[in-house]
Amino acid sequence: FCRSLILIARAQDPELLKDPALRLRAYLLAIKAEVEEIEQVALGTLAKDAEADTNLGRVIKVTLSEKQPLEKIKLLGALEGKDAGFCIKYYLAQLTDEQKKSPEILALQLKQSLFVGIGKKDKSIERALEIFASLPSKTSKLAKYQTFLGFAQHLDEKDDEAIKTLKKVSTRSSDKEMAKWGKTAHSYADGLQNSKSRQKLLLQA
Repeated sequence: FCRSLILIARAQDPELLKDPALRLRAYLLAIKAEVEEIEQVALGTLAKDAEADTNLGRVIKVTLSEKQPLEKIKLLGALEGKDAGFCIKYYLAQLTDEQKKSPEILALQLKQSLFVGIGKKDKSIERALEIFASLPSKTSKLAKYQTFLGFAQHLDEKDDEAIKTLKKVSTRSSDKEMAKWGKTAHSYADGLQNSKSRQKLLLQA
């Protein structure tokens, strides 16, 4: 990929890397492939891109930091978009097997599987359910992750299971964040139930 970029840039478009998102990807892949020419060309302007007050700018800033891959993944997990998703996958590949199995990383991968590229037939739902099954029991029982499970079941076209899962989530917790997730779960369950009721009415009409 990197060597192809060099050939295209030389033969057709010297400003091929003017797009910051492409420049970021080229930079990371060039590091991995040890293609110094592309790495240096991209790095020359990425530092300026990192100053932009945009989601991409923040992704680039994390990428260029001196932090370790695990720390970068945690920071990128708080950002949105395909660029953050690409970088997370890039750094996940650099983790040890032990690091990949940590509850925090598993939880992040679960979130990525569910909310990045929804609708694509890339087995993301199957992957999300596998990750959920790998979570420690204490983590998987939290309102946030039970809500994620219900969402995965809904995407897997198992609305009855999803509604049961979501309705069981407690709305009472000393943890304010988990209490909010509980309310979110119940609101989502109500929405699914109403949708199913409307479908039945249409079928009976």
